[in-house]
Amino acid sequence: RYQSDLSLPDQALLVRFMDTLDERVNAINACGLPDTLVHGDFHSGNVRANADQLTLMDWGDCFIGHPLLDMTGLLERLPAGLAQIAVDSWCEAWQAYLPQARVYEAVQLLKPLDCLRMAVTYQHFLDHIEPAEQIYHAADPMLQIQAALAVLGAPAA
Repeated sequence: RYQSDLSLPDQALLVRFMDTLDERVNAINACGLPDTLVHGDFHSGNVRANADQLTLMDWGDCFIGHPLLDMTGLLERLPAGLAQIAVDSWCEAWQAYLPQARVYEAVQLLKPLDCLRMAVTYQHFLDHIEPAEQIYHAADPMLQIQAALAVLGAPAA
């Protein structure tokens, strides 16, 4: 759907990414993290907390998958410094739970894949909401595609 909005080099980069997707998924699986319940829309707007309790809301996009797939949604709303603290905290917790896992490697391998997953999720959302609400998320799929391209090494446009 967004192919015409991408430069030819960006299109080629995404094709190369897709051509090596099986190898990337195998490498992700080899990092040693198990599939878990993934929220699918994990960000601060879907969290309520007080001194005693933390509640995650809006489980409409949940699925069973790689536990680090919730990271992109959280990080995209954080300033860079806090984002790195969140990544480190998340990875350190998983590393403590599974010392043999290669958590940071999994983060790097998953990032472009998760950005593209988020682009599809946003587009699905846009395709099913009323037109008056689409203006709030219309740019989100392309922003996620651009984030994936940035991770994959595309030059800044």
